[in-house]
This record gives sequence, C-alpha cells and structure tokens, in this order.
Amino acid sequence: MKKISTLAWLFTIVVITGILWNINVVSPALVSSYLTVKTGVLSARINGSTKNSPDKTIRLYQTRGNSYFANSDYGRAITDYSKVIEFDPRSTDAYFMRGEAYLKNLDFKKAAIDAEALLKFQMAIDRKIDAANLLTNACVKLKEQDRAIKAFNELLKISTENAKIYRYRGSSYGKFGDLDKAIADYSKAIELDPKNADFFYGRGVFYYRKNDYNKAIEDFNRSIELYPEKVSAFYNRGTTYYRMGNDDAAYSDFLRVMELRPVKSVFRMRILYKIAAIGISDLTGYRMDKGHRHRRNGRTVNEQIYLP
Repeated sequence: MKKISTLAWLFTIVVITGILWNINVVSPALVSSYLTVKTGVLSARINGSTKNSPDKTIRLYQTRGNSYFANSDYGRAITDYSKVIEFDPRSTDAYFMRGEAYLKNLDFKKAAIDAEALLKFQMAIDRKIDAANLLTNACVKLKEQDRAIKAFNELLKISTENAKIYRYRGSSYGKFGDLDKAIADYSKAIELDPKNADFFYGRGVFYYRKNDYNKAIEDFNRSIELYPEKVSAFYNRGTTYYRMGNDDAAYSDFLRVMELRPVKSVFRMRILYKIAAIGISDLTGYRMDKGHRHRRNGRTVNEQIYLP
C-alpha cells in the first residue's frame, strides 16, 4: 500500500495516541468532579424537603439519581429512583433509569422485573420498545431468549406495521446469536421503511457476523447512501473490507471515520488500531483478522465491529 509510508503512519499513531491519552484521563476527572458537586447541592435541597412540595421532592430525587447514574454510582442511583417510585408508583422515568442502573450493577433479575413492569404501563409505542430492549439486555445475561422475544411479540399485537418493532426484535434475536431470524426481521423493517439507514446498517452487521461479506458491504453501502455521515457504517464497512483483504478501501473508510469524528470520539483508539493493522498487514503479510482484542472489566472483548 502506497498511500502512507510506514514511518508516517507509525509517527501519526504515536502522536495522536499521546493526545488522546491526555484527553481520556483529564476529561472524565473533570466531569466526575462536576457531578460530585452537583449531587452535593441536590442533597442539600433534598434535606430541606420539609419546605418542598411533593412534586419538587420527586424532581430532586430523580435529578440526583440521574447525577449518581452519570457518575457510575449505581447503588445510590437505585436508592433515589426507588424513592421516586415510592412517591409516584407510575413514574416511567424512574423505572427506566432504575432498570438501567440495575443492569449496570449486574443485577439482571431486577432489571428484567423493572422492564416488565414498564411494559404494563400505558406508554407510547416507542417507550414500550425501549422497555423491551431493556428486558432483552437483561435476558441476554439471564440466558432467557423466549422471555425477551415474547415482549416484542406482544408489541406486534399492538401494531404489525411498526418497522421499529421488527428492527429491535431483530436486534434481540441477534444478541442471542439467532442471525437468520435477525436478518429476516431487519428485512421486514426495510420492507416497511426502505429509507431508514439504520435498518440497512443493522442487517449489514448480521450479514457480517454470518461471514457473508458481500451482502454486508451492500447494506453498509446503502446505509451510507441514505445517511452519508453515518460514522459506524464507514467503520464497519472498513472492517469488512479489511476482512476481505481490500486494504485500500478499508484504509479510506477508516480515514473517513476520523474526518467525521475527530479526536474526541468513541472511535478514536479503535481507528488507530485498525490503521495499525493495515500497516502491519502491508509490512508483514500478517492479518489481524479477528480485530483488536483487549480487556474490559476482566474479560476479553473483540472490538472488530459495532452492533446495531
């Protein structure tokens, strides 16, 4: 590959990694300090709750719970959301956030219970889909596929023409490894809404996971046509091209990701690893076909592609 010299891409990786390291260390610390101060202020207001109306007290607990959640203090967040539910048993926001907090706290059974409670509330269909997705994420850990899929089947009884239900049931199937059903549901979603870039993107992911790279490329292409700044589609298409041995196309897509999402980006380190992988392939012939692997929360994670 002649688009970038060996020394150039090595130098680029070293410099950018140094910049990103500083940003990655400093920014979270500043955010955490701000949230700590914010929760302190809210706590003072809650302690003076004898002067607060019930509605204001609920808002204070909800806001403080959200701050605890944002600061990864999930135990305290759960306590505050529970307090909101005690005051208002129909608070969908508190149930949603408590379910998410239970999920983050690895209490998957309670997360599933909150999600199922939400599904019984009178809510807009999009909110019900959010609740079904929360249930899916808990059920994946509990290995209870039927429980998750049942929630989406019930939603289809409300509306058989809602493309989002098929899309998210497809994602649910995919999380349980049932790729054919995932693709079928995404195809139904595309049939109902053929202008939605996310639907082509999601189906492309599952074609990729089936090692059907040509169909994956077709879907990522269509997703990009519909939404030319869809960063994850460029990233996944680049990854797919790399797996197919098309390094030039992969390199072009990864550079496009960097253009669309510069330095402060969720993609920042992954893109650098991808570009490094292309350089290693070019120099040595060794292909890092399984993607960059690293440790997260004590387990090895494959970062080769973004899921829908």
